[in-house]
Amino acid sequence: MVIVLYIALICYIALFNDLLPKTSFGAGIPDIDAFRVTSYLLLIGSMVHWSIKKDIRFFNRWIVTLVIFYTIVFASVAWSNFSYDRAMLRHLFDVTFIPFFIALLSFNLFKKEKNVRIYTTNITIAAFVLSLISIFQMVFALSNEGEFRAKAVFANPNKLAIILVLAIPCLLYAKEKRLIPKFFGWIATISIISGVICSVSRKGVFTMILVFCLHSLLKKQYKRFIYLMVVGVIVGVSLSSFTVVSGRFQRDAITVAFETKWKMTHAGLKMFLENPIYGLGYEGYRDNYKRYFPFSSKRRYDAHNMFITALANYGIIGFIPFMTIFLYLLFASYKTYRKETNDEHSSNMVIICLCSVIPFMINGWFQGGLFYSAVEISLFYSNISLFIASREKRNYY
Repeated sequence: MVIVLYIALICYIALFNDLLPKTSFGAGIPDIDAFRVTSYLLLIGSMVHWSIKKDIRFFNRWIVTLVIFYTIVFASVAWSNFSYDRAMLRHLFDVTFIPFFIALLSFNLFKKEKNVRIYTTNITIAAFVLSLISIFQMVFALSNEGEFRAKAVFANPNKLAIILVLAIPCLLYAKEKRLIPKFFGWIATISIISGVICSVSRKGVFTMILVFCLHSLLKKQYKRFIYLMVVGVIVGVSLSSFTVVSGRFQRDAITVAFETKWKMTHAGLKMFLENPIYGLGYEGYRDNYKRYFPFSSKRRYDAHNMFITALANYGIIGFIPFMTIFLYLLFASYKTYRKETNDEHSSNMVIICLCSVIPFMINGWFQGGLFYSAVEISLFYSNISLFIASREKRNYY
């Protein structure tokens, strides 16, 4: 029952929640939507299961790091311009406890390889459906001269691209292990690639190519790597003939984007220097944005960089555990890869981890709100937990 609820939440409800009905009871009362209901059911079901089976492991190095980071996030409200009112506590529950719970549950579930197969198969199917929606949106928009950047069921095209990129390592694993029919595997691959392209997300396209190349190199499929590079160049040249796509990849557009990012990064560094130990507190960058950009039409705005956001908001005490979340994964996965190349399952989980962490960090450099988004962070933690569970199973902690 727990794995069924988990798959329903992560693979389908989280990705398609905006399409599902929700009930609003007015101001001050949270919307009752499918994601919230399913997450609470999963929480209750997991606690009942663990109380009966008593087979849960609560701590390892990565989980401890998450505990430290989320504790600092929760505490940072105390030195911010916000207060612990009902709305804030509800928000903190969604952005701290729920992601932590997903991480804790994931690495316990994925100790069973059967659950790994179920997850990778279903996330592939869900990503395939999302990509079909994005392709339809692009075709429909072009034919009607509308908004050309596909975003599927999300509010932002970049969000779509990040989710599809995170699904690619699972897709490649499902194809290799023949968890899905070969024909469907190829159709899903082409569709997901097309879905990322339809989002016209620069970081999405770059990290998508990176995932395929990393996967080939880690698998030591060097001929395939060269083939992918050649195909990538051909596809890139072909897409350059389409104005709606090429416009976002022109030098002027990229230069303006980088200059804007640098201004926002520079402001974040100044905010950090105001209080380098504790930072400005919860959502400090967003709350102090207007002081550094007084002529902006926006009163509050994100740093568009999750590292700068963490540095400005939580200072050194929060930035260290935040970076440890990623650096530990990179160090541990590479060490395991070098040591366990003869263990096929362990190697596959390491590859999924590396093909998730590196693109996620790159995307995070250009997007600040990833750790406030239930969809991206839940999917990211699920991918990472595949590796954490494989290490846990072999008593590496």
